[in-house]
Amino acid sequence: MRLGTVIAGKLRLERVIGRGAMGVVLEATDLSLDRRVAVKLILPHHAADPQLRGRFIREARTMTRLATEHVARVFEAGELDDGTLFLAMELLEGQSLEQLIQSGGPLPVADAVELMLEALEAVAEAHHLGLVHRDLKPSNLYLAARPGRPPILKVLDFGIVKDGGASAKLTATGTLPGTPAYMAPEQIALQEHLIDARVDVWALGVTLFELLTGALPWTGPIDVMLTRIRAEAPPRIRATRPDVSRELEAVLERCLAKHPSQRYANGGELAAALRDLYGRGLVRSERGHERRAAVTEIRAARRGGARETARTATASPSRPPSVVRGVLLPIALFMLTLLVGVGAVMALR
Repeated sequence: MRLGTVIAGKLRLERVIGRGAMGVVLEATDLSLDRRVAVKLILPHHAADPQLRGRFIREARTMTRLATEHVARVFEAGELDDGTLFLAMELLEGQSLEQLIQSGGPLPVADAVELMLEALEAVAEAHHLGLVHRDLKPSNLYLAARPGRPPILKVLDFGIVKDGGASAKLTATGTLPGTPAYMAPEQIALQEHLIDARVDVWALGVTLFELLTGALPWTGPIDVMLTRIRAEAPPRIRATRPDVSRELEAVLERCLAKHPSQRYANGGELAAALRDLYGRGLVRSERGHERRAAVTEIRAARRGGARETARTATASPSRPPSVVRGVLLPIALFMLTLLVGVGAVMALR
């Protein structure tokens, strides 16, 4: 389909944003409302596949069911005359968390947890509706810029969502639904009866580990990695990031428990655990004021509302109030004594 083509009577295709195995995503202009949108197209030879067609329709319906602002808004979905399926949705500008890690490395603890809490706004709502994303990972978590407002995290790609209330099976038997590095052991073992909200909890645990370390907990060729995921305990994160509190490490380990019964039951429970750590002051460095304060442009943008490309930088160490008082108090007393002495001399003269 050529650029400049108008589809659905009003969407003029402007430029290609990305391509995939089944289709393409383009920036378009909605001529009826004079606004920029993103258009996802599933090409006719793929749209004829009943499973892929069903996934596309389910993705559109899922995104419209979620009220949270942490999912891209869907404006319209339909089928063109040639059989191409299209989805018009909110156009996002920014970068994924995968790109963020690649460009800046591991994030400060507070930034990583804050981003997880934003993602969990969408994930918890989906779980409440009986939906399981099944493909959560840094590339599907997008930090979108907003003019004059702080960036916001959006959860993307509900293409293989599992709907507990749907009867149709949209995943072929014997296939792995998701991305291997972020799959829970029960997904790898194709234990369909165990695949529920807890596989998303696992995937977010892997994602949080990656945000904090810049690396996956299990690596290797795919067959080796899948075996390690099922058999090996995750590395201790404090061995790499000693500024992670023991309590946060315990939350992460629970997310990555091998059996789903030992994990948080859903995104809501995980969000509550992370918010509790915030409330108790445990999402910070255990080294106190001696830790060099790591600042990211995400945090700067959130404070100032500027559009920034997230990248990790390092600021100078800060002193706690007690240290500052300890330095200033003797100076203040000396100056006061000097002033009194000068005053006394002037009075005698």
